[in-house]
Formats: sequence, structure tokens, C-alpha cells
Amino acid sequence: MLLNAAVAARGVSGTATALTALERALECLSVDWTRVAPPDVGRRGLRRAIDDAVWDMYRAPRAGAGDVIIHPANVGGDHRGIQSCLIVHDTMVLDFPQWYDKRYAAYARALIPLSVRRAAVVVTPSRASRASIVRRWPRAQVTVLPWPSVVPVVARPRERPRSRNVVMIAATEPRKNHWLAIDAVRMARIITGEDITLTLIGARGIVEEGVQAYAHICDPLRSWIFRRQLLRDSELVAALDDAWVAILPSSHEGYGLPLIEASARALPTLHSGAGAMAEVMPEGIVQGGAFDYALALADLLDAEQYERASRATYATAGRHAGTVFASGLKDILEGVT
Repeated sequence: MLLNAAVAARGVSGTATALTALERALECLSVDWTRVAPPDVGRRGLRRAIDDAVWDMYRAPRAGAGDVIIHPANVGGDHRGIQSCLIVHDTMVLDFPQWYDKRYAAYARALIPLSVRRAAVVVTPSRASRASIVRRWPRAQVTVLPWPSVVPVVARPRERPRSRNVVMIAATEPRKNHWLAIDAVRMARIITGEDITLTLIGARGIVEEGVQAYAHICDPLRSWIFRRQLLRDSELVAALDDAWVAILPSSHEGYGLPLIEASARALPTLHSGAGAMAEVMPEGIVQGGAFDYALALADLLDAEQYERASRATYATAGRHAGTVFASGLKDILEGVT
């Protein structure tokens, strides 16, 4: 069995985090597997995109011995005797290309349909994403396998707030709505009189400059909005443990991995419920705009409500345990072979 690990060299993302979950699951299973990845030659732009496509569609399935190759990043091909287990996280880049870099959108538009047609099985993390995939490719064999958190699960829910810091874990992409999170915390500070802070954690996206500019307008002294980018696993755990609430007001999510990471640390969450988020995390859904999020933050200042929210969030962690994911992956791979 082969695992295409090329995405690990293409930047920090939820997809790269999913690769870690796959590796941990394969280590738990009684299967022989090999991690395959192209050499990093430092190319960028069009040449890099071409190299990536050639690797995923042609070279990766020929890079080792096995009967199945797992492609964890929406794109990948098969080879004679080696079947493709393709993981399609969602179809958002096809449904909403305006939210993405134009070159990546073109890359996805050309290769995802071909990859789906060549796959023996397509794996996706939510029922919402499965519906989108089947709507586009009715003949595809699509199986739902929710992602686990790579963050360790705490022993018990939180008994009391640990700080007044709200965290948002998301790359600065248009659909993530960082502006709404900033406005929500700004209003909550005014409504409650509390020194509530906001830490934005995630990779630089195509609206990074716009988010930074708006943060400076709202907090010119940089006293309550903070920006962190690349975090090691231990740093992410520390950031979640030091936080008070996690917020994710996205316009759409094919899964919502930050919600699962927050649940592993029993951190209450507030989110839009858009896309698959209501399926992944039924608790903490906020209908409305920044003022509604601000009111929800104000409510969580009450100790009883906070503890209740922590228990509800924590219950989600058990449904996304690593052992559950490994067992589901084993069933899928046995079906392919």
C-alpha cells in the first residue's frame, strides 16, 4: 500500500493535517504501507503546478510496490494493478472558484474530475461533502469517513473559563470570514466591558493583507487582536488550552477540522453551522451576524453556561476518536483490495 505524502511539502493546511491522521491510522493497522513523495526541487508558479500534477496523476502510483495508493489531497491517479483510494475533502473549489486563487481553481477544475473517475473509491469526511460529490459524479463510489483530531483528548470537560481569549483557527481565505470574528469580539468587549481578546491562528491566505488591515483599524494599538501563523502540534494544544472559546464563522466548510480539535480540548465553540459544520458539531451554532456572535460570547461569561457548553463540545470528541477513524479506514481499504 502506498500513501501519497506530497501535500506535506505544499504548505500548512487542513489537508496536510489529514495526512498526519492517515499515517497514524495506518500505523495502527496490520498492513504494509509506504510513504511516497516527490523531491522538493523548490520550483514555484506554473512549473510547480505541472510537476505536482505529473506526480499525483502519474508518478506517485508508480513510486513503489502495492495494490492501493491513498491520495489525501483531492487529486491522484491509478496504475496497472494499483487502485486509487482518493480522498476528496469537499467540492468547494469547484462550487465557489471565486474564493480561491485562480491558478489553483484551474488546477482543481482540470484534475479533480479526472481523479474521481479513475478512483476505485472516493473517501470524504462528511455527508454534506458526499452529497456534493455524488451530485457532480453520480457513478462515483463515495464513502464517508469523518476525520479525527490529531490533538490529544483531555480527560474531562472544563469546569471554568481559563481566560478571555477567543481563538480562530483558519487560513486567511475569503470564506472563513475573519472580519466577522473581529467584529464579534469587538462588540463583545463593548457589551460586557470585559477584556476579551482574539487570536487568529492559521496559514497566510489570499486575503491576509485585508485581514491584517482591518485588524489594525479595529485595534491600532494591537492590544487585543493577535496573529499567529505556523504552529507545531504542541503549540496548537497550548493555544487551545489557554483559550476561552473557539470561533469559526465560515460561509461554508466541507468538514471543519478546527471544531474537532477544539472538542478534543473541551473548548466551547461558536460557528455558523454552514456546510458540514452542523453535522460535525451540532453544538454552538450561531444564526446571524457579528452582533449575534457577540451575544453568544457574552452568554459564555456565565460559569454554568460555559461548563454546559464545554461538556457538549467534549461529547463530540468521542465520536471522532483515532481508533474509530482507523477502523473505518481499514474497512474501506479491505473493500478496495
